[in-house]
Amino acid sequence: MAVSGEYFEAISSQQCVSCSNDHRFIICTDTFVRCMTMNCDVERGLDKIGFLQSSFPIEKTILDIPNFSDDYHKLLIRELPREEFKVLSTDRILNPMKYAFDSVPHTGYARAEWSPVISNGPFGRSILATLSFDHRVCLHWQKDSQFDWFKICDLTEIRLEYERHKVTCLKDYFWYKDWCYSQAATCIKWYPHIFSDEDSKSKYMILATGMKSGHIVLWKITVSQAYEFDSAFLCTVDTTKCQIVSIEWCSKRGMLVIGYIDGQIHGLHFDVNDFSKEPQCTCLFGESTYIKPASLCFLDNATDDTSILVAGMEQCILVVHVSPDGKNVISTSHLFLDNELPFVGLYALTQNTVLMTSHEAVMQKIEISVGEDGIKLKNENLNLEIDYPERYVCQGFCLSPNKVFASFVIRPWPSFDHIDPKHKTVTSRLFVLCVDDVIKGSNCRNSCREMLMNTSEPLGSMTDVLELFRLTVYNDKINSLDIKEEISTGRHNQLQRIQTIVQCSKLKSSWQKDDYMEEINKLEAMIPKLNVNISADWICGTWKHVETLNISYTNMSGTDKSILSAMMLYLISNTSVLLDNDCVKKTVGSMSQFIESEVCLFKCSICKEPLQISNGFWKCNNGHIFSICSRTYLPVEGVYYQTCTVCHMVTINLGGIECSWLAGDLTKCIYCESTMYV
Repeated sequence: MAVSGEYFEAISSQQCVSCSNDHRFIICTDTFVRCMTMNCDVERGLDKIGFLQSSFPIEKTILDIPNFSDDYHKLLIRELPREEFKVLSTDRILNPMKYAFDSVPHTGYARAEWSPVISNGPFGRSILATLSFDHRVCLHWQKDSQFDWFKICDLTEIRLEYERHKVTCLKDYFWYKDWCYSQAATCIKWYPHIFSDEDSKSKYMILATGMKSGHIVLWKITVSQAYEFDSAFLCTVDTTKCQIVSIEWCSKRGMLVIGYIDGQIHGLHFDVNDFSKEPQCTCLFGESTYIKPASLCFLDNATDDTSILVAGMEQCILVVHVSPDGKNVISTSHLFLDNELPFVGLYALTQNTVLMTSHEAVMQKIEISVGEDGIKLKNENLNLEIDYPERYVCQGFCLSPNKVFASFVIRPWPSFDHIDPKHKTVTSRLFVLCVDDVIKGSNCRNSCREMLMNTSEPLGSMTDVLELFRLTVYNDKINSLDIKEEISTGRHNQLQRIQTIVQCSKLKSSWQKDDYMEEINKLEAMIPKLNVNISADWICGTWKHVETLNISYTNMSGTDKSILSAMMLYLISNTSVLLDNDCVKKTVGSMSQFIESEVCLFKCSICKEPLQISNGFWKCNNGHIFSICSRTYLPVEGVYYQTCTVCHMVTINLGGIECSWLAGDLTKCIYCESTMYV
């Protein structure tokens, strides 16, 4: 399996690609952030997975941290030593637009990080944090659209607004220079878990930023149930006066590991219940090798409660065996690798294996074992079988959170013949491969499949909709996925439905279609029944929610009453399918008593004839047909509705409807847990 998408912008970041929990790939370029969303349209007989592209551009204004006036810029240029001014301009601390004699301001994106995401909660998706080359840290959100982005806030400007000072004379300059470096972010990293605030009933996340001055700044990002964002500066930690180049969280111990440009590595131990408390500092690697640890990752030792820190340092990796409390170093080791150019990505694959890729597209698997004799390291070169017509460089590499996909950003090898016309139209490409296709003998597919089939969690929490789609589409033989019966009924129906739709589409697109007609008809007959069972499960869950809230029917709005009536009519109209479902019988009886004789009547918006539910649609006697909203079960009569990109079920846009009593996450499709889009 290999899928690819292309774009034209240049890349100047060493770690330019990252993958979210819902399989959105972000690529940092000089002019845009490109988002490639893997598309799994289960109603089409596709032989490959495609991409939906979206993007947002760089900021129009370049961030000038000190925000000097033009007169003061002139004073600096006239009075400061030329070398001093050149250093500040090169470090992009000063960005004098009119007086940039020694610097061309650069505002491309340096790095992007996805926040964690929870299912059935306020975050329908992950939040994206971006770091640009002018040290601007921003948060971006793509709530209910595949293409539209909006900026939540600019964290750098928030902090500068309260801490920026006025400078009136040159004698203040050297003090102010140190302050400027403390505002210049060089790396960002989300804490991998989400926290709950019991008082406000909201969720919050922690974002750490490493500074050019050696400071660590923590931010608290709160998201309410109504998708309202609040960004609060939490604390600043003064570590050492050396530029930070990489940071990584070890959530098992609440430790933030920091890599400095001189090669040292320290750890900060935070109280996860109160991140504002002063952390304890531990030196994990104290030698100043002046080889920067550009990439960091953690492994949990399988034999005991210790951890293994792996740091990528240009042509070698450093391995540090850390005690259970994370405050002592048991042993260290290092291994020189076969790459000649620096890393573009280093990721943990298993409890004892990491993958790394360098600029010249050398991919290596490093196996780490810890015993009484210390740390033993073994590396193996892997062949990247990427269908590219010429020699190429790899500008980015990352693993998906479920460890099934490996993505690579590929571009042609630089040529001295810059006049050649082909270099004017050259494009970069994002390639996504299955890890099992890259590492022979690995078992990532089956591991993910076992987790997928045994879990009782909602589908969207692990993006296993896409994984199930991939498993079905890319099977050489059309066979069952053996969904286990011991998981919840609703979960079983969801998995069975997606599998049935995909297999049906695959059979229809087969050149042997005529040989499979009997099986196609059988599968097509199963889909409506599965739809009804999933809907019945959801309606019963919603009704339990109504009873728990103790809502009075007389106090309900007209819209709420219509929705309850539509739900009851849907269950009644599908009695033949739900004969053996005792929960449905109980729900219908209870809803009838609640509504009494005030069942709403629905009329066709075209001819005003009564509407009735038949074969999964609202129909009138004059033949007008309307889809059924999969959330409210009202007829979908307008054009402003939301669609699931996985299974194409539709819902009325609930933006203007206050239905707090509806169960579940209203941004997700009830059939496959995918996000709904307008």
